[in-house]
Amino acid sequence: MSLWDLLRQPHNTVAESLAQNPDIKKMDLSNDQLQAVTIDAKYEGYLAKQKRLVTGFRALENKKIPQDMDYQNVIHLRSEARQRLSAFKPATLGQASRITGITPADITVIRIHLRKYH
Repeated sequence: MSLWDLLRQPHNTVAESLAQNPDIKKMDLSNDQLQAVTIDAKYEGYLAKQKRLVTGFRALENKKIPQDMDYQNVIHLRSEARQRLSAFKPATLGQASRITGITPADITVIRIHLRKYH
């Protein structure tokens, strides 16, 4: 198991032992720096997940919806979604996803429709 993996484990004493290591002491690292490395190791998975989510949201913000889009002709779109989207006329999928009552499934249906017909 790598040192990074050991640092990721909850309630480990590796960080404390590491601070006592003569080679680490020569590096003259502060306790704050050692603690920062431990925190980075523990939260690496969460940070990677957040980064993926942000990338997904940015993709939605960049995907334009044609202004003349007729939501009544979008197959499989719920009637509530048709009404709300027709009323608000969002410019991007990101804007559409923030409309109350629009579900992730509705956004997926619109994405498929745009890919097929636009």
